Amino acid sequence: MIEYHYIEPVELKKHWHIVRDGMGIVCKRVPHIPEEIYMMIAQGAAHLHIITKDGEYYAFTVTQNLQDFGQIRLHIWAAYSNTNEFETVKSIMPQIKEWAKAINASRITFESNRPGWEKRAPELGYKKASTTYEIQL
Repeated sequence: MIEYHYIEPVELKKHWHIVRDGMGIVCKRVPHIPEEIYMMIAQGAAHLHIITKDGEYYAFTVTQNLQDFGQIRLHIWAAYSNTNEFETVKSIMPQIKEWAKAINASRITFESNRPGWEKRAPELGYKKASTTYEIQL
């Protein structure tokens, strides 16, 4: 059985050790550092859910409720699992959709520069909306 545990910002310090290693792996693929994500969660600007399966740590997700032109969107900022990432995201999508409905979100988004998601994201109902290019100086 999969269970979702919302970590209140004031409780983050007690639970950070559970997600720290996975957050480090996630941050190697995105332009953030774990301390940034920690700060955003601690300030309530992002939301951490630790996910357990049959009572054991399974994964985590960090989401943000964002405003876009008067509409709310649920943004999946970070997600990690010790197992197959796609299968994990697939298994938690129903819950993510429930969170989105609960905040009256008009859409759910995530960003990834990893080529595999271009093929797999449509299987979850996502369509490519944009690509970001950058130059580092």
